Amino acid sequence: MTGKPPPPPRADEAAASGLGRLLSALLGLVVVGTAAFALFFAETALYRRALLALVLLPFGANLLWSALRGRQSWLWRIGPLP
Repeated sequence: MTGKPPPPPRADEAAASGLGRLLSALLGLVVVGTAAFALFFAETALYRRALLALVLLPFGANLLWSALRGRQSWLWRIGPLP
């Protein structure tokens, strides 16, 4: 035994783990739900609602799709922000 700690899991492995996939799917549902709420129920101009939904929907859909496929989503790839 060399006493070295095991290497940390790679981002691919973390994204493919059961807990990582579950959290990604839940966050994706929250983002898609927020986009749908903003589009249909926000009390502001239609172009603002559509713009917000246009920004949020791809990220939420990517989180859901990545969770189903067991791959890294766009948010996993950018890493931690300062």
